[in-house]
Amino acid sequence: MKVNNIKECTPAFSGALNNKAVLKGLEKISDHGASFVAGVSLCSAAFLRPAVISRTPNTDKENKRLASANSVASAVSKFIIAESVALPIENAVKRIDINPSDYLKKATINTLKTKGKDLNQSKNYRFATQLIKLGSGILSAVPKSVLTIALVPVIADNLFAKKEDIQKKD
Repeated sequence: MKVNNIKECTPAFSGALNNKAVLKGLEKISDHGASFVAGVSLCSAAFLRPAVISRTPNTDKENKRLASANSVASAVSKFIIAESVALPIENAVKRIDINPSDYLKKATINTLKTKGKDLNQSKNYRFATQLIKLGSGILSAVPKSVLTIALVPVIADNLFAKKEDIQKKD
């Protein structure tokens, strides 16, 4: 999706919103929205959340360990499943964008087209493609949950040491 310069904005944001690198980054994020969300979620849940959990006062160390392991397991499983489902869908939509007549019936193209505009510029088509891209989350909800549940004990045992294990090493 093409991201245009914003000509009318407050002076504080005019430099950032007209910067070529920022606009190019926004285009990449727009094209790979599900991957961007999964990546940000992975970084936040795998690093920031466990750090915050470890700093929580008046909490049992075992609870902190399991909460941190759950956070990391959830982040990893969400990233793996989201990427395995979202990337093929994003690539398929991109192929349809390039040559819609190869993948869509003429009646479908005419239904999605807005008068006087290309299919890619049509609001109906862009809305449909965004629904398809974001709908991948529905397909991946159950596998993410199953993988998270399976990974929690593995991560808790291997990444976050038990209190007894720390005492044995001393």
